[in-house]
Amino acid sequence: MVELLISISVLSLILYSFGLVLSQGEGAYRSAQSMSSLETRSRRAIRRVVTELNGAGQSILWPDPANEFGTATLFFRTPVGVTDGAIDWGPLTSLGFDYAEGELDDGIDNNGNGLVDEGAIVLIRNVGQADQIRTTICRDVAEFFPGETDNGADDNGNGVRDEAGFNAHQVGDMLTVRMAFLDLDAGGRAMTRTSTTSIRLRN
Repeated sequence: MVELLISISVLSLILYSFGLVLSQGEGAYRSAQSMSSLETRSRRAIRRVVTELNGAGQSILWPDPANEFGTATLFFRTPVGVTDGAIDWGPLTSLGFDYAEGELDDGIDNNGNGLVDEGAIVLIRNVGQADQIRTTICRDVAEFFPGETDNGADDNGNGVRDEAGFNAHQVGDMLTVRMAFLDLDAGGRAMTRTSTTSIRLRN
């Protein structure tokens, strides 16, 4: 009888250990899936931003992104044609960070989705006109780029101060766009994925 109880105990321990390994493996798999999905979304978003900014005129960017902070909202125009050798610029467009519905800039998860102060990258065509069109390019954008806080310093050492989760920064005729995205892994822990690209501006 004692031997039987010992055998049952050992078998139970083996089965428990096996179940624990399977559970951990499943959690790791789900976390990897979540990170892969986040990476895919970040790549799509950066491609869309590049498409929208392609050909943007350097002289008509506002606010000026060629400062130590860059900008979290960028107004610009892109060419629509040429008349007598001069570029015809299209209507005013904007790209920028906006807080998600239900979120406030207060360090609290106001909308209850597990993320804090997250927002979206919003595209607005024909700014200020009757036919103005607002489109959300992507959601779950971080309030600040990883390593940055709102303190007036370049905390992460990338040459830009206090950059937001969407930031446009100009050096010469190159405009560098940085984006940081958030999601939760299988265990409910926050994950971050960043994308950075540079675009050559027109004169």
